[in-house]
Amino acid sequence: MRLAWFTPLSPRLSGLAAYSAGIVAELARGSDLEIDVYVGDGDPAQLGPRLGSGVAVRAAHDFVWRRQRRPYDLAVYQLANAASHAYMMGYVVRYPGLAVLHDTVLHDARRAPGGPEPNPGGYRAELRYERPELHDGVGGISGLPVPHLLAAWPLLRPILETARRTAVHDGGVADELRRRHPGCRIDVLRFGVAGPDEESRPEPRGPIVFAAVAHTARVGGIERTLRALRRVRRETPAALRILGAVEEAARAAADVRAAGVEAGAVTLPAAEPAGDVSSPDSLAGADACVALQDRPGEVTDSWLRCLAAARPTIVSARARLAGVPMLDPRSWRDLHGGSEGAVAVGIEPRHEEEMLWLAMRRLAVDGDLRRTLGARARSWWEARSARHAWMVEDYRRLLRDVTREPSGEVRSPPAHMRSDGMELARRIADDCGLAGDPFGLGVRAAGRSAHDRSVPLTPAERPQGSDPVARGLR
Repeated sequence: MRLAWFTPLSPRLSGLAAYSAGIVAELARGSDLEIDVYVGDGDPAQLGPRLGSGVAVRAAHDFVWRRQRRPYDLAVYQLANAASHAYMMGYVVRYPGLAVLHDTVLHDARRAPGGPEPNPGGYRAELRYERPELHDGVGGISGLPVPHLLAAWPLLRPILETARRTAVHDGGVADELRRRHPGCRIDVLRFGVAGPDEESRPEPRGPIVFAAVAHTARVGGIERTLRALRRVRRETPAALRILGAVEEAARAAADVRAAGVEAGAVTLPAAEPAGDVSSPDSLAGADACVALQDRPGEVTDSWLRCLAAARPTIVSARARLAGVPMLDPRSWRDLHGGSEGAVAVGIEPRHEEEMLWLAMRRLAVDGDLRRTLGARARSWWEARSARHAWMVEDYRRLLRDVTREPSGEVRSPPAHMRSDGMELARRIADDCGLAGDPFGLGVRAAGRSAHDRSVPLTPAERPQGSDPVARGLR
């Protein structure tokens, strides 16, 4: 089976780099899979060797002509709400396959500077396609300072309605998507992480190090953690290490200065080697984790990595973590009134800033609490959380199922998303008397499924007189 796998691979660009690199390497190991990974940024020559045999890394611009020469059995898209994933948007609808959603709101990916559709007209067309009742002036919604309002306009519909299958890592999210988009085929991949070799860290001799995991590191979400760190540092030495990718590193550095935190107290992920595809979520130097959910619709949870590494964690007490026993940092009693030993410190969104400071303040000085929460975290992960092997097994099952099932007809997305960039060339060809599809890029034939619309037409399918060579002979 030949797969085209779209994902960022550099941890400087995306927090999903290590996730995807691990899955690809595991799938290719000891199987009949041949995988071409298509990246939008980074040097394929540097990114490729670490993924093992059976995997090649290529620039995304090479996908179309390589697919024409030797078709793939399936394209897999790892989609997240970040500018580093914007390059996929030019392919995911026109070349449908398996769309793995790590976020259920894709505004940042759709409106990323330099992305495939930066013009406001196309963006408004997608908004109206998502919500037909919207009026033309609603295109400014993405600039509002309340990001959770964007959950009502997730820009998912074109992907869900064209994908051969969509997958998420959360059963509740899958049910909600099925309710909103009846008829779309949505599956669940169990999310798991491999347990690290080291389960605990010796007591720090210097300042305690807090690790802010991927979604907390998003610009716009780091400020609260920085302000809490500044207050903690007034009483005891402490440092912050940001894991994952900060897409606007310069702005993140400005946030550090604006929060009044000394530059040496914060480590940004921009220091990671550009060609490194190893895990950006390494916790070897961290004593505790801050894993707040800042964006709506997050599905992949880096928090599990902290639990697997036996680290005490501070998390948002949101609905999807309602079954997790947590401590309230205002009283240090169970946040939900349960009797089971807490495995994390829970922060209520309404009182986030104050509770975050209280939690970081106590963990910075209480080594016994850190050890207790870390041990409980590891035990909770071992008893309840999916393992990495289960996730790989689910991927293998889903890949087999999708490639075996026939492609069905789907609704057409907005016109600008169906463009292949050859419209002007075709108009020139028409003016020269070359009708049909002289470039062989796949005008959709009657009776073909939408998933085959990019496959070149056979001579029998071409309209009469469309072959430029035959026309010249006649």
